[in-house]
Amino acid sequence: MNNAPAKPKRFSIPRAITEDLGYCCMWFFFSRFGRTGLIATRLGVDPRSVRVYKSKVTNGECTCENKDNCMKKLVKIPRTY
Repeated sequence: MNNAPAKPKRFSIPRAITEDLGYCCMWFFFSRFGRTGLIATRLGVDPRSVRVYKSKVTNGECTCENKDNCMKKLVKIPRTY
């Protein structure tokens, strides 16, 4: 019997955006919010880390996941710069 406590989840930007903030996917988040410095400050991470994930959206590596709870179908939030 293993009574060891479960390891806490390691912090990651994708998990912070989808699980902690409640966005459906990284694509929706980064397609709406463009201020790297502000995002980094609010998440408590280095701006370079935010730029890495933003570039995946910009380069098309990360796209809308079309989940059942897809926010682009529900919410019309203008992009902020």
